[in-house]
Amino acid sequence: MKPPPPQPDESAWHFVDDLKAPLWPGHNWTPRRATDGEASLAGGVRIEPNIADPLNRLATAYDDLRAFFAAGRVPSAGNYNIETARIDTDVLETYRIEIAPDRCRILANGTEGIRRGIFHVEDMMRRAGGPFLPLGTIERT
Repeated sequence: MKPPPPQPDESAWHFVDDLKAPLWPGHNWTPRRATDGEASLAGGVRIEPNIADPLNRLATAYDDLRAFFAAGRVPSAGNYNIETARIDTDVLETYRIEIAPDRCRILANGTEGIRRGIFHVEDMMRRAGGPFLPLGTIERT
């Protein structure tokens, strides 16, 4: 049996630095105003976790959302609310996102659906090229 190849010295592990780097170093968003049919979050966002999470499974998702806004220079206090809450669904990963001019509700049956909803909200803002969300309701399973 052939021995495994030698492992590189730890000084060659450049991926470790990549893993330590912030996920959101900064967004290259072009300043603009919200268009018709969009909510603007540029004035600041309050995150309101209203779903039971006794094992703190959503801590990293909420931290990521805060880091996402910080990278886009969106203040952590403002008039726009992002709320997470529980609803009944047939599938645990199902989530609903309700977007209004003054709030966004991320609703799911459990933590996995909320996590998926949080990342979907980030993706929508990345596609919009700024802190904007399309008004309306989105549901994914």
